[in-house]
Amino acid sequence: MLAFHGMGREADDFKIFENNLGKRYTIIAINIFFHGNSTYPPERLFENQIKKKEFVELIEQLLSSLKVHKFSLMGYSLGGRIALTLVQYLHNRIDRIILIAPDGLKRSVYNQITTKTTFGKKFVQWMIKNPDDFFGIIDTLNRYKIIPDKTKKVIGIHFETPERRLLMRNAISSLKYINPNLKRVINNINNCHIEVVMIFGKYDFIIPAKLGEHFLKNITSKKKMYLIKASHNILTENASKTLSELIQ
Repeated sequence: MLAFHGMGREADDFKIFENNLGKRYTIIAINIFFHGNSTYPPERLFENQIKKKEFVELIEQLLSSLKVHKFSLMGYSLGGRIALTLVQYLHNRIDRIILIAPDGLKRSVYNQITTKTTFGKKFVQWMIKNPDDFFGIIDTLNRYKIIPDKTKKVIGIHFETPERRLLMRNAISSLKYINPNLKRVINNINNCHIEVVMIFGKYDFIIPAKLGEHFLKNITSKKKMYLIKASHNILTENASKTLSELIQ
């Protein structure tokens, strides 16, 4: 099983499954660009970023080195977006996909603006250099109810330190083109009879369960969806047993 973590996390997150899933799966957890010990060509951060087919070729090289043909996928949050993208291209080799509070179920307006428009790119650079002014604007917009408290909280989590602001900028830019074509993904899942398991946190306001419900309406292959008592931070040691039981 190939496993992809979320934004600001690392491949080690999946160690919580070793005891309970180790007998069924050999889990190969991969650090996303700019996380853990991963590398990314610096000259391609803001232009000529890695395209989907090139990314898929990297994964195919990994699978070849491991002598693996058929495999399963697990993706948490941002890793869900990556897993869905792989289903678009490697569907004939995938037997199961496990999506935990997955990104990629709808296009992110923020990502589209900040990676594909001149204004968005300049705004990100300004935000990194002027965080106090940025948070002042967010506070004002929140005070006048233009953005809700939940959105303000998410922004605070992802942009609270210089390191996190740079991580967000670099990761989002490097993955600019790694977005699934959901129509093709759904067709591939149905045509190849790929089993889909989705798990959401009941209190997750970042990626709500209704996105999973909408996605599964179009899935005709074997499918399951679970809602557990958790927020978006769902990959924890305390939840490992529950998650493992749902995934088995």
